[in-house]
Amino acid sequence: MDIDVNRAQNDFVIFPWNDNFATGIAIIDEQHKVLVAILNKLANHFVQESSAPESLACVVQELADYADFHFKTEEEVWHKHFSSHPLLTSHEQAHHDFFVKVSEIQHSRNNLEEFADELFGFLTRWLAFHILDNDKRMALATISMDCGADIDEALLSANQDMTGSLALLIRAVLDMYGELSANTIDLMKQKIARQRLEKELRDTAEQLVAEKLIASEERYHILINAMPDAIIVAHMASARIIDANIATEKLLGYSPQQLRNMQVFEIHPPATWAFHRENLAKLGAIEAPEESFETEVITSAGKLIDVEVSVHGPLLLQGQKCLVGVFRDITERKKHRSQLEYVAYFDELTGLPNRNGIKRHLDQLQAQSDKNVLIIHADMDDFSAINAQYSSEFGDRLLKEFARQASASLSADTLMARLGGDEFLLVIEHIESPGSIDTLMTALLATLQQPVFVDGIDIYITVSAGVKFRASAEQTSSEVILRQAAHALYMAKIAGKSRYHVLDQAQENEQRNKHLLLNEIEAALTNNEFELFYQPKVNMVTGAVSGVEALIRWRHPTKGLLTPGYFMPATEGHKVSLQIDNWVVRQATNQLLRWYDLLPDLRISVNLCAQSIQDPDFPSRILAMTTSGHTDVTRRLAIEVLEGSAMGDINTASNNLQACRDAGMIVAIDDFGTGYSSLSYLKKLPIDCLKIDQGFVRDMVNSKDDIALIQGFISISKAFDLSTVAEGVETIEQGKLLIAMGCLHGQGYAISRPLPVAELEHWLASWQTPDAWRGSDICA
Repeated sequence: MDIDVNRAQNDFVIFPWNDNFATGIAIIDEQHKVLVAILNKLANHFVQESSAPESLACVVQELADYADFHFKTEEEVWHKHFSSHPLLTSHEQAHHDFFVKVSEIQHSRNNLEEFADELFGFLTRWLAFHILDNDKRMALATISMDCGADIDEALLSANQDMTGSLALLIRAVLDMYGELSANTIDLMKQKIARQRLEKELRDTAEQLVAEKLIASEERYHILINAMPDAIIVAHMASARIIDANIATEKLLGYSPQQLRNMQVFEIHPPATWAFHRENLAKLGAIEAPEESFETEVITSAGKLIDVEVSVHGPLLLQGQKCLVGVFRDITERKKHRSQLEYVAYFDELTGLPNRNGIKRHLDQLQAQSDKNVLIIHADMDDFSAINAQYSSEFGDRLLKEFARQASASLSADTLMARLGGDEFLLVIEHIESPGSIDTLMTALLATLQQPVFVDGIDIYITVSAGVKFRASAEQTSSEVILRQAAHALYMAKIAGKSRYHVLDQAQENEQRNKHLLLNEIEAALTNNEFELFYQPKVNMVTGAVSGVEALIRWRHPTKGLLTPGYFMPATEGHKVSLQIDNWVVRQATNQLLRWYDLLPDLRISVNLCAQSIQDPDFPSRILAMTTSGHTDVTRRLAIEVLEGSAMGDINTASNNLQACRDAGMIVAIDDFGTGYSSLSYLKKLPIDCLKIDQGFVRDMVNSKDDIALIQGFISISKAFDLSTVAEGVETIEQGKLLIAMGCLHGQGYAISRPLPVAELEHWLASWQTPDAWRGSDICA
């Protein structure tokens, strides 16, 4: 659906787009601009075709159709982050209510003008609130989640942002657009009338030249004097004013005779004369010059007035080639624009820049790549207690005085802003290096923590601060910088009052990369990019295969086949680890079903994370996945858990593992000897097997210490009546030593690397234990 956004913005607009309305999500912002363009098109269409209600209805339908398209796009974005959350349900209901209201207005019995007033009033208010509140709130939360925050933390941060300057912006914009929409129809009709008069003026002037009729000359003077805007006709070559209407005299205070003795650039401030001379020469070189621009004119009394100038030509008048300039007083328009600018960028209470204002400042500094910048997010400690003790009005006066006092004490290269509530941001330029931060912050906190005198009372405050150092070469958006500083403040608050915390950028980058990887992993689960390889476990003396261990692999679309070491550490403690466990159990169960007749004695072991072992629902969940059609599939599944997995709540872990054993599964402790093992730990857990970690096996041939430890592990296994499997058996010599110590079962590259299913089945058909192992001596 193509909309000429630029054309709509060139007309008189009922809803002027402002970049501060951007949510930060590109596709949503582009669609918002189109919605705004259609709304402005609707307003212009009404004025120009007010006698054709069916045409107006078509544009209303166009708006509704695009809104429907936009809402679907938007909801697709929100569903990725807010699925099943009440905020998403509320947002979707707001979208539904929009169509209900538009339909209600469309089918009302009002006359055309009442219909337009009601429609524009509803649409401007709805669109302002939709963009500035609902979408902005969800976008802030979405961006936070994309940078690593969980949903609750992201929504809390967004709500905090929305209680400050953004809330003021919403209220001010709604009030302003309410006022604009009340009189916009009249203003637009005036504009259309002016345009028609201007056209008629040009046509009449051409008729005057062509027909040389006195009646046409009279009509020309009647027309220009009927125009509400000032009109000046100037000789193109000399810039001398040839004619002007009555409105020009009212605007500038010069009589017609005075104007005819002036050149056109003389009605502007002298400092701009060079520009206007150059611009006039440029227009004179064009065959059909037409231009609009904003500038200032100066009255006979020396007063400056803001005007919009529309220049047309060429016009032949009195035998001379001329330009016609229409000068429109835009003082009120610029006042509204200035009001909107102030509301958008400055805090109403303190007069300091607000969040948008400081973001604009940071973006400007970003363009100056030669500057290091320090960003400090400061927050008063226990400000809510001050409000509770004195009143919120007193709190506002405190904030205002604090802002004034602090601003007066700061150096010239420091800009202070208020983000909302008792939160302030300071941006300091020309920081030499991170090494100077501690000295600077000690002095700054001392400055900010001076007593504030309010209503005859000295209020003693303390301040906590989060600090972000942005090096000159760092390319980071202002929104990300603000979030980083806010996170640093949070860390300072955790440590106590009157403290600061400097963001560790390396740690922040690591956390961000981890979050991106977790998103990739979740997408990979959805896209079926994972697969299981299987590594055999054998009796090294007899060659009997006792089972295979399922090992996950990620067939990444661009990075190729990835082993667990690349991605599994990032999943620790995250919900995705449970999803991976579920996927592995399902895949292993399906493989056991496929091998049910072919390999009836083969057991598959799966590695499960700590979250699964500590989940009270774990036994029922795993049994539901493994009892699908063949009851004894469960008995051919083994569970391997790391030593530390049970330490969170050993009772829960023990109950869960016992439930699995009761169903017929074998339970093994993986990587034994590397974690929290103790005799009491082993006694409490229902386990069947110890797997000796490969780190002890790797160097055992040349390490008496490793041999002693392995002998100890084997003795522990015998004492607890457990089986033992050695991991990482990579050489024949290692296998011989293990057999000699009484560990008969092994797993490792000397036996087989992890294999995909097809290769494993071929290996099973051809595997034989090495001769050196068959004849090994076995200790009693």
